[in-house]
Amino acid sequence: MPRQARKLSASDVQALRAPGLTAVGGAIGLYLHVGATGARSWIVRLSVDGKRRDMGLGGLDAVPLAEARERAAAARAQALEGRDPIALRRHSPATPATPATPARRGQGATRRDHEGGTIAGVAVAPGVRAEKSASRRGRGSGAVTLSDVAKLAGVSLMSASRALNSPAQVSGDIRARVLAAVAETRYVANRVASSLASRHSRLVAAIVPSLAGPVFQAMVQSLIGELGVHGYQLMLGQSGYGVQEDDALLNAIIGRRPDGLVLGGVVPSEEGRQRLRASGIPVVETWDMVVDPIDMLVGFSHEEIATAVADLLLERGRTHLAFVGGSHARALRRARAFVEAARRHEGRHPATRQVVSVAVEAPAGVRSGRDALKDILARQPRTDAIFCSSDLLALGVLTEARAMGLRVPEDLAVVGFGDLPFAADIAPALTTVRIDDAAIGRHAARFIIQRAGAGADVLRERVVDVGFSIVERESA
Repeated sequence: MPRQARKLSASDVQALRAPGLTAVGGAIGLYLHVGATGARSWIVRLSVDGKRRDMGLGGLDAVPLAEARERAAAARAQALEGRDPIALRRHSPATPATPATPARRGQGATRRDHEGGTIAGVAVAPGVRAEKSASRRGRGSGAVTLSDVAKLAGVSLMSASRALNSPAQVSGDIRARVLAAVAETRYVANRVASSLASRHSRLVAAIVPSLAGPVFQAMVQSLIGELGVHGYQLMLGQSGYGVQEDDALLNAIIGRRPDGLVLGGVVPSEEGRQRLRASGIPVVETWDMVVDPIDMLVGFSHEEIATAVADLLLERGRTHLAFVGGSHARALRRARAFVEAARRHEGRHPATRQVVSVAVEAPAGVRSGRDALKDILARQPRTDAIFCSSDLLALGVLTEARAMGLRVPEDLAVVGFGDLPFAADIAPALTTVRIDDAAIGRHAARFIIQRAGAGADVLRERVVDVGFSIVERESA
């Protein structure tokens, strides 16, 4: 289907009346030029070896706006790859560009060595050999460029670009020839160049507090799978549990301008939150449920979980409760909610006034759980139930209880968090809180993909609560 030019806007019409340049292409440097004689043509403004160069892309009557934008983006990517796009006709604003004849879509452009013409969908300067133009490498780098792929495949530069980035716009034959050329040349696209031209990097960043444990693995795997289906790659970072480390990593990620950012938690510092809002990058916070998300949110309520576990233990006749968790903000909120939920039963169970809470350094493991049980029993020897903020901590508590000769659940009930794979296989099997963390990853990826494709207005809902369940087993 032939490409249609969009209806000119009021600013375009004004540009047609007065000689000069009017910017219409934003980041790709596309201008509409009107000469003193009324000749109208497209120009792309580039920087080659630190020098400004204006190059003609064809006349307005011969080249629709959509075609001009694509040619400008290709030329800009070519220059950013370190390759002087000499296949373009040089143009000065004082001299109208001669309209170029577009190359036939899906075929290599005709080579015209002495009289000028077209190659790769753009104008060729008189005397420039097409073979030399198409085969030059990035200056001094020896890198294979998209122009080399296009020449080998026998297609235009624009067709090669479409075959790799928008395959639905080319025939199966062209796509196959381009892929064969890519395989032969070992070409890898310069994503920095293409992202500058298109304003899309096809890269999504995810930041999680820790990569050492299994807590965030299912979410990360789900992100990778869902994003990969839509042509996105995931860049993974570890923030730790400190505010300063979190902010430093955020600054590094923002500077790389990904198409989206997924956070394993919420941003604790106001400075970090304001910086993310100002960046314009789509942001999905996860593993929490707050009233003021930065942008989008997929998670669950830590307070509701803590309340449900406290109610379960009290229903089972436990009265001397304890909590062990990390020292980071989420775990502390969970501890606070657990203590408050227990104290609401003070009228029937006076002992619930004194819930023991122990905070351990994050990331916490089995050893932390063993040490925490010793601390709890030293402070309250009658403790008969413990809620742990991770299954690893719960495993440590169970191990130390066995070493002390305590029976679980007769003497001590234990509840974990996360339902990790080992929880059902240890003895006694662990009662724990299950979170569908794979669903968190899927929802987060879909939020990013929708925002990157259609903008903020397309989202009717920005918050998803995945909920939780308590898996009752032998330990409580």
